[in-house]
Amino acid sequence: MLNMKPHRIPPQVFFALCDAAGLKSVDIARKLDVTRAAVSQWRSGVSNMDDKNYQGLADLALSSECRFVALYRAANQPDGVASPEDGTLLLTQGTPADYPQRVARIFQAQLSEDIASMARAVTAIMEDRRENAHA
Repeated sequence: MLNMKPHRIPPQVFFALCDAAGLKSVDIARKLDVTRAAVSQWRSGVSNMDDKNYQGLADLALSSECRFVALYRAANQPDGVASPEDGTLLLTQGTPADYPQRVARIFQAQLSEDIASMARAVTAIMEDRRENAHA
């Protein structure tokens, strides 16, 4: 049997998404409850992230807030969005005239999904509590 590790998206991809949203290493460190030095070491590849911090970075970079701010910045800066860390540009290509309406629709769809997910979670919690009350 082959011993294969699942492929991981490189952390630099998540750092780039955070950069596009304007998050600095100090902001990421605060959100992950680590030092800024640790984040700098991860960014530079000096040290590897443990699974908990990798998941935290992925969750942060892929959060609705981060995605929408990055999209907004990219659409409103036609020459590219500069990274707050090293000035690297996230380049964009022409923004369609209906961009604000598209973002609003995407945000509404995401919000609807988030609300539906919360409703399912609350339902599961309530069912679990009922079962435990009868046990």
